[in-house]
Amino acid sequence: MDWVAWVTTIASTVSGIATILFITFNHLWTAWRNNAWGRHVMAFSYVMTAIFALTIARNVFGEYPWRRELVMVLFIAFSGLLCQRTYMIWKAHRNRLRRVHVD
Repeated sequence: MDWVAWVTTIASTVSGIATILFITFNHLWTAWRNNAWGRHVMAFSYVMTAIFALTIARNVFGEYPWRRELVMVLFIAFSGLLCQRTYMIWKAHRNRLRRVHVD
């Protein structure tokens, strides 16, 4: 493994641990299921954790079956979550935007 792979693996490991801790604390200490933003943040965190895990697995163990397909699925999920986030923020503020244009 070259130095870039080592740095990427270390960064992915730190990020993965932080995300797993966030998911755990958020699950235990907040009412994330009760609102759309909470559910979105948890879904986003799960997808990011999986992306970090795939990066670590690739750098440590090398190529493995179905890796490319798993990465594709995760990036589709990631793209969908970004679209969902954009829609949620637009939906939350669309009435305010209408008022600005009416005044």
